[in-house]
Order: sequence, then C-alpha cells, then structure tokens
Amino acid sequence: MSHATQLARIAALGATITDVGRIHSWPRLGDLYEHYVVTIGGIEQIRAWEIGLDEPGIEGERQTEAHASHYYHWRIQGYVGLEDATAAYNTILALGEAWRAKLEADPTLGGTCLDMVGENQGSPDISAPDTVSPAGGHLCWGISITFTTYDLTSI
Repeated sequence: MSHATQLARIAALGATITDVGRIHSWPRLGDLYEHYVVTIGGIEQIRAWEIGLDEPGIEGERQTEAHASHYYHWRIQGYVGLEDATAAYNTILALGEAWRAKLEADPTLGGTCLDMVGENQGSPDISAPDTVSPAGGHLCWGISITFTTYDLTSI
C-alpha cells in the first residue's frame, strides 16, 4: 500500500479518540496558534497532533525478483497546553496511551500494511513529555509517538 493510505488510516484512528483535539496529516512546524487550539468543556486549550514520517522516512528493499518490501517510519507529534501544567502533563500522557492503544488494536492499519514491526513486537514508542512552544510561543507539553509499518508489493 502507499504512504497516503496508511496516513489516512492513522488520522482516522486518532479521530476516534475522545477529546483528542486537532489532527494534522503533516508536520505544521510551529504554525499559527489557531491551528493548535480547540475548545473542550468550554475551555480553550492547545491540543493538536501532527502525523508525519520519522527518520529514516520510507525504506525500500528488493526481496525477490517479484517483490519489494517497504518500511514506513512514522512519527506522531502531540501538543497539549492547559492553564494547569500538571493537568496538561497528565492529559498528554493519557492521550499518548490512547493513540498507542488504537494503533496496537489495528496493527495492519485497516489492511493498508502487513504489520507494525520493530522493537517491542512493533508496539509504538511514546517519548517522555517535554516542554515545547509550537504555536506562537505558547508553552505546552509535547510527546512523540513513533512506530514502523511494513508492506510487501509486487514489482
């Protein structure tokens, strides 16, 4: 399958997470504040996710005369900013775990790949939260979720 079909499935999985916030199918790289803000429970807050490729991107390898394998290295970058820093920290960890649970429950991404591969039997890794300023200098918590998918195509 293609990068685009896997990307669409990852975004669709994220959209099923309660109060996940905004999901962007590309890295916005500190774009405008309004692209990161949502209102949840009547409170405006930063809550956004950017889906893109991580290093080394997409790797291809010829397996046989008729098949080639492709490894897609994914990175989901999340941001949460609330008035209460402790609540933001706990919220981003809970949302990261929700992303991981959705991905682990669908390791073929709806049939768009053969499987998730790598360390931990292909389970996505979640970085430790760190402070970041993605949107107009607003300080918030950020995490990265990384995983690799695998497919085999006819050539």
